[in-house]
Amino acid sequence: MYQYKLSDNINPQENINIFRYSTSSSDYEHTHEFFEIVFIASGSGVHNVGGVSYPVERGDVLFIDFDQMHAFSSDTQMTIVNCLLDPVFIGKELMNAENAIDILTLSAYVEFSTKVRRFVPKVIFRGKELLKLISLFESMLEEFEEKSIGYKTAIQGYLQVLLTYIFRRMREEGDERTTLLPHKVASDMLRDLEASFFGKISLNELAAKYSYNASYLSRIFKACYGKSPMAFIHEKRVDEAIRLLRETDLKVEEIGRQVGYGEKKQFYKIFKQYTGLTPSRMRDARNKMTTLK
Repeated sequence: MYQYKLSDNINPQENINIFRYSTSSSDYEHTHEFFEIVFIASGSGVHNVGGVSYPVERGDVLFIDFDQMHAFSSDTQMTIVNCLLDPVFIGKELMNAENAIDILTLSAYVEFSTKVRRFVPKVIFRGKELLKLISLFESMLEEFEEKSIGYKTAIQGYLQVLLTYIFRRMREEGDERTTLLPHKVASDMLRDLEASFFGKISLNELAAKYSYNASYLSRIFKACYGKSPMAFIHEKRVDEAIRLLRETDLKVEEIGRQVGYGEKKQFYKIFKQYTGLTPSRMRDARNKMTTLK
């Protein structure tokens, strides 16, 4: 998968890049080494985040986190304003952040944090709010393109206003939807996990589905069930592997594949971690018990 590099897309003397472009085609899935704010200025399309698709249209603002897999597609002309941010443009706190959205809300906007500490695929602006946002992006573009004295300071100020508008709207949307109560999210997530124990499971896909970032979703699940989603999955897979080892003559590698581990090494590692034995040793123990009988 292609990754857009920080050094190729943002001038280190500026730590920010703002540009407008139009497209009527689809791009390929990619990630990048910077934080991105995307404003849909006109048109409509689809934004795919971690395998989950969201319709987007004029007035939508999207957050693209570091290393977040995503792609845009559109059958009509869509105009987009992109704001690419090196973490240092916001502050030192973001330099080693795993999740830019969490740090943005917690460091610069503590007052909003109780409502927006989650991954949000898009924030919707309409009416007068949209007009204010358009004016703000136009001012940022003008400052960046003309590069007059003090332009970086001006852009930083505009960006603070932009983030305030965005977090206000996120909070309003959270109030409107009551943000799905954590226990309800955990319950729905448990159902999804139980339906796909032995298949390919991506925490990022589940996070996108429930509009939370992956780390926060994991904390919600652990608070409700006492273990992380991945620990829950591994336990269920190991339980099934034990059953198959005891009740069938399938090869160990085949059992590993059936319970969701494509690689033998990973299967052995997880199995021993949870049982204290390798799959082969457990089967040997079963065979000895059978012989004694």
